[in-house]
Parts: sequence; structure tokens; C-alpha cells
Amino acid sequence: MSNQPNHDLESRVVRCADVVLKRDGFVTYPTLFREMGLLAPGDLDAWRKGRIVNLERVVCTNLTKLARIQTAVRRWAKNRDLTRARVGAPKGRRYSKSGQPWVESEYATLYRATRSTRTERSGTGDPEARP
Repeated sequence: MSNQPNHDLESRVVRCADVVLKRDGFVTYPTLFREMGLLAPGDLDAWRKGRIVNLERVVCTNLTKLARIQTAVRRWAKNRDLTRARVGAPKGRRYSKSGQPWVESEYATLYRATRSTRTERSGTGDPEARP
């Protein structure tokens, strides 16, 4: 049995997460799913406005692949020394079908560069400089 599909997925996650981090200064799962082509812009907007109850319902992949994406994101964030923060889902919405607190907590994670990482990448010495 080959690990190639998992390696390909991890490479895709890393590539897309780097794009989102550079563009937005942070990475959330919904923005990453959009960048990966797993979530249509209209579906993300509908979820944020309350027309869709849970985000998993409209992400175009299965739960196994979502778990692998989350693992790849955590590894990517650790390798880049990113900080984690928790952002809640819009009021009355969930990320997952199950609504389990630990699942919701993982989806609600926002990753951003630490000040020292931003300074090193920008080369300006300015701790507020964005990568």
C-alpha cells in the first residue's frame, strides 16, 4: 500500500496554506478549504449568513480526508512556528455535523505567524511587518 495519496494531499495542503497565509496573514479552515477548491465561495457565504447549518455539509470531500487535512495543517503550522488562536463559528452555526466540542474547536483554529517569524521573514526588524 502506497503513501502517495497522503503525500500528495499534504503537499497540496502546504501549498494552499502558504498562499492563504501570505495573502491574508492567517489561515482558517474555511479559507483553506476555499483555496483548495473544496468549498465554493457561495457556500461559505451561505454558511456565514446562516443558510447552511454546518460547514461540513458543503465541503466537497469526505470526513477521512478532512481529518487528514487537519493533521497536515497542524504539522505545517508547527514547522512554521505559527501561533494558534480560536475563532468561533458565526452565531447559530457549526463547523461540523456532530457538533462535538473537540471537533468544533479544531475547525475554529486560526493560525498566524508569530511576531518573531514575521520580523525574520520581512527582514525589516519591524515586529508588525506582515510576511
